[in-house]
Amino acid sequence: MIARPCNRAEAPNRGVIVCDRGFMVDLVEKPDESTARGLERQHGPDALVLLEGRARADRSFLDFLWSYRPDRAMEAKLSLALSAYARTHPVRVCRISSSVTDLGAPVP
Repeated sequence: MIARPCNRAEAPNRGVIVCDRGFMVDLVEKPDESTARGLERQHGPDALVLLEGRARADRSFLDFLWSYRPDRAMEAKLSLALSAYARTHPVRVCRISSSVTDLGAPVP
């Protein structure tokens, strides 16, 4: 999973990943400012990163997706499936600070 340093102002538009020693512990999808502040208090700012929306999946995760059924109240999102997967499997988080070029984005 690729992530960037957490900026509370960007949190409402992104997922916030809670990390422990470089591995995902939890993911909070688009938290409001109050929730983001609470995550900082609970886990410390150094344990939080923003979801970049890029990941390298292995066969184990793809097998998990095949059988994963989110709660009916949950929106089907890959990030939430990854969060569920991380509860029982190690998901390494790679922190980056450089910009990411989306090769599929239209030219400005």
